[in-house]
Amino acid sequence: MNDLGKLKKDLVSLLKGNTAFANIKVTEEYPKVRDYPLRRPVISVGLDSADMTSNIGKYLGYGIDGGEMQGSTCMITLRFDLFCRDDGTDPHEIMEKLCGVLLFESGYSFTKLGCSEVQWDKDMGAVKLTVRGSFFAALTAGLLESGEFAEEVDIALAVNN
Repeated sequence: MNDLGKLKKDLVSLLKGNTAFANIKVTEEYPKVRDYPLRRPVISVGLDSADMTSNIGKYLGYGIDGGEMQGSTCMITLRFDLFCRDDGTDPHEIMEKLCGVLLFESGYSFTKLGCSEVQWDKDMGAVKLTVRGSFFAALTAGLLESGEFAEEVDIALAVNN
């Protein structure tokens, strides 16, 4: 994978395809054109941060093709904003389902999941709860025969086997 946008798209597809979220609208970030008032709960998936945990050029071992990998490790944190009408829908129930899918069905090795306090979002006219999830990834660049690093950098995600 070489695109953080693809990571968001993959997680949106995973959540949309999960029956636990059949009555929930799942989007990438929350679009500028919004359903107002909300007809159903919304989960918007966004990149919160990508923090480098080592310098580029660090030896990372061998890739699946057998070639030596150099790169950097980073901690990627995703943000899942949950919006619910104030009609008795419990955002914590949605958050618990979301955490279960991220931990046990996503294939990513989330090392941390947590949520904010429930807040009222006056612009959305909805209750808002933000879930953040973090996992380690390696930004890798293959070593060319010349000894130089390849120009393209791939994101190798830590996944559960």
